[in-house]
Amino acid sequence: MSSCQFVTVGQAELPPLGHWVQVACPARLDLSGALLKAAFICTQVVQFPSQKPLRAQLMESFGGGFEVQTWSKLPHGSGLGTSSILAGAVMASLYRAAGKVASTESLIHAVLHLEQRLTTGGGWQDQVGGLVPGIKIGRSKAQLPLRVEVEKIPVPDGFTQTLRDHLLLVYTGKTRLARNLLQDVVRNWYARLPSTVQNADALVSNAEECAQALRQGNLLLLGKCLDRYWQQKKCMAPGCEPLAVRRMMDALQPYVYGQCLAGAGGGGFLYVLTKAPQQKEALHQILAKTEGLGNFSIHSIEVDTGGFSVEVVGHGLKDNAHPGGERGCVKAFSPDPLPAAMGGRGGSSQPLSKAGPSLLL
Repeated sequence: MSSCQFVTVGQAELPPLGHWVQVACPARLDLSGALLKAAFICTQVVQFPSQKPLRAQLMESFGGGFEVQTWSKLPHGSGLGTSSILAGAVMASLYRAAGKVASTESLIHAVLHLEQRLTTGGGWQDQVGGLVPGIKIGRSKAQLPLRVEVEKIPVPDGFTQTLRDHLLLVYTGKTRLARNLLQDVVRNWYARLPSTVQNADALVSNAEECAQALRQGNLLLLGKCLDRYWQQKKCMAPGCEPLAVRRMMDALQPYVYGQCLAGAGGGGFLYVLTKAPQQKEALHQILAKTEGLGNFSIHSIEVDTGGFSVEVVGHGLKDNAHPGGERGCVKAFSPDPLPAAMGGRGGSSQPLSKAGPSLLL
């Protein structure tokens, strides 16, 4: 079956001889503010393509323009889903500033659409992790249009605190853009390599086993799932384990039930499930004595139980923070250290948007 059957070509007037034909892409990774541009388009705050100029669109619909500010305390290429969570925060902020509202389920799918427009090749798992609170598992059936379903996982009393005591994030000091790895994964999938297809099935079954381990409050089984997950990632994307990361994992192996690089691999954050509780300082001492590592750091985690929220901030608070503002602004927030976004309509009113961390299988 050829993909040409999905290509439709219409008729258009030929340009005059000697003229250039210029193609403008609304959002590309190598363009400044690509994610923000795509967010304006995907929320339909701005219509693109359109015969109406941008200024005319904004003045007619909103009586002015938008100011958007974004920031993140996470390094680029962290593997923690920064761009997807930030996209959800920006889109929620824009929806609200434009007089609209979107449910969490809608935002999950809106971010999926945005990232397809960006050509980053991402899935939906990162925005589920950042926008939906608590411990959960996400699923989607092998059909189009793709629909994401999220199930909250009930855990035994006190297990959330147990996770907090045993789960740590280790920054490896090395980053890598997920797109580089995903291109190889997609090529292998389209080639229908048996090892890739079998591994994809194993990823699904491992996620379900991990969910069961959480329901049981079984740290040992959860650690085995993490170790298996890392082996599956390496099978899916060979080369995603730098030598420095391998040295780090080898040094930590005797002290953990399981460990895995977050995201597509290649660097970023390593999450480890320790055998003993409260091991942050102990692991730091172990890694400090290990040769060949980068500028690592170790961080505690907390499962977000509050979730994503949006609120309108009054004039007083907004004006104190941003002198000269004239309009109300939108504020969406949840726990640090997560991506955030601010955007306002007219003057310098600025909504704040934040999405919180949560454990996703």
